[in-house]
Amino acid sequence: MKELLLNLLKIFWIFPVKKNRVVFRSNQGESYTCSPKYISKYILRNCDDEFEQIWLFNDPKKYAFLKKKGIKVVPQLSLRAIYYLITAGFLIDNHGVQSYIPVRKKQTVINTWHGGGSYKKSYKDATSEHVSYVKHMMDTTTYFISSCARFSENNIKVLYDNAPEKILEIGMPRNDIFFGKHDWVVRKVKKFYNIPEEKKIVLYAPTFRDNAGPEVYKLDVDRVIAALSQRFGGEFVFLLRFHRFTGDLDCYDNNPHVIDATTYDDMQELLYASSALITDYSSCIWDASLTYKPCFIYAPDLDDYLADRNFYTPVSEWPFPMARDIDALEEIIRDFDEEHYKKEADRHHAELGSAEKGTATRTVVTLMRKLLRS
Repeated sequence: MKELLLNLLKIFWIFPVKKNRVVFRSNQGESYTCSPKYISKYILRNCDDEFEQIWLFNDPKKYAFLKKKGIKVVPQLSLRAIYYLITAGFLIDNHGVQSYIPVRKKQTVINTWHGGGSYKKSYKDATSEHVSYVKHMMDTTTYFISSCARFSENNIKVLYDNAPEKILEIGMPRNDIFFGKHDWVVRKVKKFYNIPEEKKIVLYAPTFRDNAGPEVYKLDVDRVIAALSQRFGGEFVFLLRFHRFTGDLDCYDNNPHVIDATTYDDMQELLYASSALITDYSSCIWDASLTYKPCFIYAPDLDDYLADRNFYTPVSEWPFPMARDIDALEEIIRDFDEEHYKKEADRHHAELGSAEKGTATRTVVTLMRKLLRS
């Protein structure tokens, strides 16, 4: 069926490729976020007159504000979307181009991916469906952005082994934000959630599991906040951000100390605005570690996760303090050693071959402008 659709849609090849047209999509059309957003914003600021920007969304009305910036906002499942996808000079996506789109030789596909570092293994790593998806993604990708050498070696091994020239080991555009001072981000997040300026934010961002119940995600918020205040001073506000695949859990319902930030579009803004991060196996900890802000691992189901999915980089090599129950989490927060953590984070970045320098977005757009003129 997919092969039939691919061939049918080649009828759109009657329309020429427009070299300066750029189609963006993030999180499979769910949001305006991640590296595609930061590339899009850079183009708006620096070379808007050179490119035509189109964004694809499942709910385009939610992002109508982009039209005021001169960006076309298009429903993802529409003939217009297919037309733009098949006629764009550049396709930029953090998951890979849709499997039903027949990519043309004159098109440049930039896959920014959506995770940094090299931690949990790829979802359903061994299934035939996933292998087919990865093959299509690799075949249609012109450039694959990598955050570090370890990611290139492990997460995109097919390219690393067969087409290393496709890998842009430049860091993630979405992480450039951590290499500058952006006080407006803190003000924006606090205003959005009505958080007093003097209060600090702890962000709890657990990742997705296949078959985990609410108990795995449940933290004693009062004890966490008390431990953070004791160690770092000041009053903390608890922001909760579930993975978009986790679903609706009721483990924090009616807790007045919890602010649900799951639907906030930009994870990087939440990370930037927070004073501390608690997660489990999410690659957002790679992003946060670039700022050296305190990062803690809460992993009550570590044994199950190791047996079910495992990691590319063993947990013993991670620089982040780890706890497997609430008592241990309190302890590692109160005993947090900033100097030791910074040294461990530097070691970790070096061992994984970090390419993060705060220049990834500029590098991508410079390449696009070069290709545009070629």
